[in-house]
Amino acid sequence: MQDWLEEKERICSGLNFKVIDISEKNEISDFLERQIAFELLQAFYPFEGLKRRIKNMPLEDLENFVKKIFSPHRQGYDSSVRAGDWGEVFSGLYLQQIKEHVIPLYKIRYKHRNNKSVQMLDLLTFKENDNSIHFNEIKTRSSALKDMKKNGVTIANSKYDVAKNAYEELIAEYNADTPLIYSFISRMFDNNQNYDLADQFDEYIKANNNNKKGNIFLLFEKKYWDNEIIDKLNTVEIEIKDLKVIVILINDLKSLIETTYQLTIDIAKELKYE
Repeated sequence: MQDWLEEKERICSGLNFKVIDISEKNEISDFLERQIAFELLQAFYPFEGLKRRIKNMPLEDLENFVKKIFSPHRQGYDSSVRAGDWGEVFSGLYLQQIKEHVIPLYKIRYKHRNNKSVQMLDLLTFKENDNSIHFNEIKTRSSALKDMKKNGVTIANSKYDVAKNAYEELIAEYNADTPLIYSFISRMFDNNQNYDLADQFDEYIKANNNNKKGNIFLLFEKKYWDNEIIDKLNTVEIEIKDLKVIVILINDLKSLIETTYQLTIDIAKELKYE
């Protein structure tokens, strides 16, 4: 990923948070596209279970099975949710590869309805070299921004509230006595009888809950980005010390999303014959 993207901290006075700008310096490699596809597949479905399920499955059935994991074919499926799921996985891969974070659990694996997002923090990560807990809220936009409507009335310039809305969602979990994401991950470990993992997770949280960090990822198709989004966020009173806003601009994000989702079928076929 470091061969593809470059990172620079924005030098700008008057902001109540740090802005990290990330852009493409080279074309993405086929290898990295496959890595993203691999991460997508394992984020949604545990590999050992997937291998068992597809072992004796005909190839034509395997392709349909993998498509149903992400449910892009369902009538009424919200493409923004599909892009949002992708953005969570991509941000997780970035944090693992570049920042040496650990992801205890992808919550998207346990979605009750694939056409809806899970209503809690997008991604919780740990950075074990400084015993920190990172709250990550992620917004992904691969199409032009549109103003929102409330009771049928368009709210002027609300399309620039992306980061502001992300912060409001982030701070709700960050400041909670018991964040929903904590209890959710513990419960999922328990439900899957991963009691050792549940204990390790709970112990890490208890020991390091006073060392929390906040990050907002803004993952955009480059031509749709507008710095008004940062200006809007700067009107908010920021309660998180050293909040980081990571702006990732990709030239053809929409195409990359679809390419990597499609590659998950190839990854699954390879797993079948391992």
